[in-house]
Amino acid sequence: MSQGKKHLFLFTIGPVQSFIYQARKTQDLFAGSQLLCDLVRKAARYVEKECPNVDFVFPHQGIVTQANGSVPNRFLAVIDIDAKQLGEDLEAYIRQEYKRKADETLNACFPNQTVKGFDDQIEDFLDIYWAAIKHNGDYKTQYTAIENLLGATKNTRYFNQLEETGRKSSLSGERNVLFYNYDASKRFKNSFLQGFETGVIEAQDWKNTDYRDSFRIGYGEGLCAVDLVKRLYGSQTFPSVAEVAANPAISKIQHESYKSFFKNQLGIRFESHFYYEENLTEKYFKNNYRKGVANVFVENQKKLEEHFKLCGLKDLKISKYYAALSFDGDKMGKWMSGEFLGEGKENDLKDFQNLFSKLLGDFAEKAHNIMEGKGKNSQDWRGKTVYAGGDDFLGFVSLEHLFKVLKELREKFDEVINKELQSPENQQKYGITKDFTFSAGIVIAQYKHPLGDVLQWAKKMEKKAKSEQGGNRNAYAIAVLKKSGEINETIYKWEKNNEWTTEKFDEITEFLKGKFSNKFVFEFRDMLERICDLKNKTKNEIAMFDGIGRTELTRLIKRRSKSNQQPTKEEVKTLTNTILKLYQPDNDQPYQADTIENFLEALDTCAFIQSKI
Repeated sequence: MSQGKKHLFLFTIGPVQSFIYQARKTQDLFAGSQLLCDLVRKAARYVEKECPNVDFVFPHQGIVTQANGSVPNRFLAVIDIDAKQLGEDLEAYIRQEYKRKADETLNACFPNQTVKGFDDQIEDFLDIYWAAIKHNGDYKTQYTAIENLLGATKNTRYFNQLEETGRKSSLSGERNVLFYNYDASKRFKNSFLQGFETGVIEAQDWKNTDYRDSFRIGYGEGLCAVDLVKRLYGSQTFPSVAEVAANPAISKIQHESYKSFFKNQLGIRFESHFYYEENLTEKYFKNNYRKGVANVFVENQKKLEEHFKLCGLKDLKISKYYAALSFDGDKMGKWMSGEFLGEGKENDLKDFQNLFSKLLGDFAEKAHNIMEGKGKNSQDWRGKTVYAGGDDFLGFVSLEHLFKVLKELREKFDEVINKELQSPENQQKYGITKDFTFSAGIVIAQYKHPLGDVLQWAKKMEKKAKSEQGGNRNAYAIAVLKKSGEINETIYKWEKNNEWTTEKFDEITEFLKGKFSNKFVFEFRDMLERICDLKNKTKNEIAMFDGIGRTELTRLIKRRSKSNQQPTKEEVKTLTNTILKLYQPDNDQPYQADTIENFLEALDTCAFIQSKI
């Protein structure tokens, strides 16, 4: 391409959240994220090749072209070649790369076979948008203009109507099933795929593939072309939520012989669900595997139970609950547009954006290490990161480490980003005096709870942490999805009266693991419900809680201590004070309408976590 006038060039690939979050397994979630990241990297490298003088504004060039890790789904660059030609060629190249990967996947599973409808689903999938505007020096104005232009392009997009009638994919629920895994007669197959127009689409039975991993499509699942490519993308495996929940316990024993038993004797891949004795039943294998596997299990059931006992799993208390963690930078649009730059610093917006995106990338790497226990002061493996794009993050963490991980992430965020932005050098250049913050949504759920529902709750709680009626940003919101159907919700600022609230959650949970019974939590709520209306409080009722509440809380804590481990008066006092620190409002904040109820939900959350770890 010939050189010409400079242009700002903004490029994005989607769909993002809908594609990533449409998942039945954590592997789907991770693979979807990696696929989009890899396509963005390919796009950035294509631009580098065609335009050697390209200047990436954001993300920082070292991030957008790195070999691995998470990258945002968009980039902004200054180019000096024909922008229209670059945009058209780049879009064609990315679609071609995605189609090539899809064809490779199909050929690996079903060599030399065609599947009617496969190409149509693949070619109709990606949403690719780009915009370009002349770059003549007034960067701030041009940045606003190109963002508006891209937004208008998305709002007026053209799309092909893909008419399909029949059973929809188990992941997306949007496109027809083209691949399925079921033990079934021809009659049942016709029922399973009911609604298909005969002769238009012929779905492929997964049992007939020679693909190396015959369990990638689960028993009873049906996938479309897009979801098949996502399910099989990449070589890196991702732990299930059952493994995240169980890891603190199973890391203490040697259980390799138990894991190998499933492959050697049952002919199936080991799944983390098998850490739980409740799944070692004939019914479980019938519902989740083919009939032949269930029969082999029955023949080997006693041997399997012996292995389960010998490796120590039977005597372990293995948690069935884990936490999903989603967070996002607060007021990201305002930060990127330069609203928080000092007076007269507008001309430095482009440099600021480049520095800001670099710092976000640095934090993303640190967040990944914190989650997975890497670094100089690392602890045991605590969870797994799905993606860490800097200002946004999604991962899973064991309950045992939840509040420590939250605190470390928030501390590292300030250390890597705010400390650098407010360094003397950057203060002089950009005049930033405001802290950049993030808000988090945390969901505690059982490993059998539908993953899609957990992810929706994570985003819901993240929004509550950001909303003015909730945490009003720089906060975190926790939802506990109990097996009974009951849901606890609580919202807190990261700090209250210069103390970490996450640390208080952790301290209370540790107390309950020791000499104190969690029964006082429920008795305390019952007592308060009898003396005041928790949903509609007055100042007098709040004052009454402050007086009676402390005395009654102390009495109940002491009364409900564990009989064989009697706590001292000092320990009772310490626990009481720690609990009340979650209730007492910030010195600079008035009492909120839901202070007491939110506080009691926090105590319920601590009691629940303690009972599950």
